[in-house]
Formats: sequence, C-alpha cells, structure tokens
Amino acid sequence: MKTIPMSKLPLGRGATVYGLICDGGLKRRFFDIGLFPNASVKRVSKSPLGDPSCYMINGVLIAIRDRDAEKIKVMLEI
Repeated sequence: MKTIPMSKLPLGRGATVYGLICDGGLKRRFFDIGLFPNASVKRVSKSPLGDPSCYMINGVLIAIRDRDAEKIKVMLEI
C-alpha cells in the first residue's frame, strides 16, 4: 500500500500511521502525543496562513507544523 507524508493528507481524510522518519527528541514527542505505527489520524483544518495544520489524534486535536508532519508516513483509509 502507498504511503504519503502526513503533511500531504487531504483535509477531512483519515489515515493510519505507517512509520516515523526521525529519531531523538522529535520521535519521543510524537510518541507522547500518540503518533506511533497503526494510530489513526485525521487532518481537520489548516491555520489561516497554511501552517501548522490541526490533526485529530486519539480523540485530541493537535497542531503540527508541516516540516514535522513530513516525517510521519501514513496510509490513507479507504
């Protein structure tokens, strides 16, 4: 199945986290907010200037910068 960066997830679309392409503090931060393989995410909105975007992760809305969301690979839900 094809993966895309989470930053490219269309508004309103859900996806499943496939993997993280980072390490250290950023990877720890992602794990702390519930971004780990097989977690469900949905891109809910974008800020007025386009960055950051708001994602629903485990029932919580979290804003993530596009440069950080690029490091999260997701599979689109059908």
